[in-house]
Amino acid sequence: MENLGAITFRETALLVDQRTGTHAELERVADVVAHENAHMWFGDLVTMSWWNGLWLNEAFATFMEMLAVDDWKPEWKRWESFSVARAAAFSVDGLVSTRPIEYPVRAPKDADAMFDILTYEKGASVLRMLEQHIGPTVFRDGVRQYLRTHAYGNADTKDLWTSLGAVAHQPVPELMDGWIFQPGFPLVTAEVQGSQLRLSQQRFTYLSQESTTQQLWQIPIQIRFSIRGRTEHHKLLLTERETSIDLPAGVTSIFVNEGGHGFYRVRHQGVLLQQLLDQGLKRLAVIERFALVSDAWATTIAGMTPLPEYLRLTHHL
Repeated sequence: MENLGAITFRETALLVDQRTGTHAELERVADVVAHENAHMWFGDLVTMSWWNGLWLNEAFATFMEMLAVDDWKPEWKRWESFSVARAAAFSVDGLVSTRPIEYPVRAPKDADAMFDILTYEKGASVLRMLEQHIGPTVFRDGVRQYLRTHAYGNADTKDLWTSLGAVAHQPVPELMDGWIFQPGFPLVTAEVQGSQLRLSQQRFTYLSQESTTQQLWQIPIQIRFSIRGRTEHHKLLLTERETSIDLPAGVTSIFVNEGGHGFYRVRHQGVLLQQLLDQGLKRLAVIERFALVSDAWATTIAGMTPLPEYLRLTHHL
């Protein structure tokens, strides 16, 4: 439990025998220690104005535990294993009955429901997505400005976005509000139309609901083009229902959501999936392979992707 300058602990969350402890035990202790230390800044140095901002404490501490442990023990590949926890957040957030990360809280007891996978894992995931979009250095500098500005005081979600936006020189509040204040997450469909790549978005749900069709997000998308033995990288912010970009000449394969850190599912349609299969899925990073297969499985369950297409994908793993 974090207290300003005085963290209390259970021995099982601090002490571990490195000779006999399992990897899971070592990892858990490292995660907990990093998480609770992060609360010295996110929670104690700067405290949320009210309980609706609980995610500012917990999602940031979860994000920082991954960042710190990955830097300390890169061989543990902590971001790769975090993908499994993020997949659980996808499962919950794909329900029509899901909730936004932040919602109005009238009394402290109303915040009890916030101590869940959406606050911790989804919250940390959208922070990681933003960090990858604006760049780790800019993100770090924006967080430093936020902490300096509100040190020993209170802050709201908009205060964090304002600091990050000021340093990044980007409209971060407009970008992130949809991820924090509306439920669910988007499905991005990618398909080739002539000499262009068409990207479109809709809310992903396991059950079709008319009420969800109007939702839009500002989606940071990173794309990798493979072009005859070399690669090109492209970033864009999908703010409309759909958009199209010109394809580079000689492109042999396209992967949408490069790095696999975007908190959205991607449906690579037709020739795009076949190109990825032809080049060999083992050429993708581990997180990218995990995202590709889990996205295909989820869209198959939701009736958006034919089962044979999913079986064809998993056969090539």
